[in-house]
Amino acid sequence: MQVGWDREHTRAKNLGMDELDIADIWPTDIESFANRWPRIVLEVITKHLPNDFFRVGSIDVVSDKLRKVMEATGVQAEFLPVFVLYKGKKCSRRSFFFCHILAQVDCFDHQKGQCTYHKAPGFEDHVDEIQKLVIDEGKAAGHHLFRMSKGAEYVVCVSDELAARISESGTSGMRFVEPEKWK
Repeated sequence: MQVGWDREHTRAKNLGMDELDIADIWPTDIESFANRWPRIVLEVITKHLPNDFFRVGSIDVVSDKLRKVMEATGVQAEFLPVFVLYKGKKCSRRSFFFCHILAQVDCFDHQKGQCTYHKAPGFEDHVDEIQKLVIDEGKAAGHHLFRMSKGAEYVVCVSDELAARISESGTSGMRFVEPEKWK
């Protein structure tokens, strides 16, 4: 299991959303946004063309090429269109999508990992801050792309199989690290 993020940092800004406030979109929700997805316009502000993966705020953006690689492994995610501008014009090189990960797995290894826990009543078993990330591979088995659950939803995990397929595909923007090197 590996953890991934934007390596080459395509930077973009959100030019506005139609019909829905950004506060209504929380990427760690595992319910579908398909019926209430707004028109999102992102403007790339880096000098290079957008990578196949980049993050704008809390929205993970993937290209159509990366989407196909992910879908080939049967990831539990929905891909909702975003409109990307580069140098003031629609990016015609690729189509782009918000990759909304629908799977969460309670796989933080509390015996071998190190973390602090929330103190709020009812959330005492939820991770607050992770000092040492250790994943229970048995619980993660069979999942190719997911967020950890119970307070650690900001950690996106990718199976070794999907990480290899992404690396072999020639897509840009992702880097994967073993959990013990994450932070």
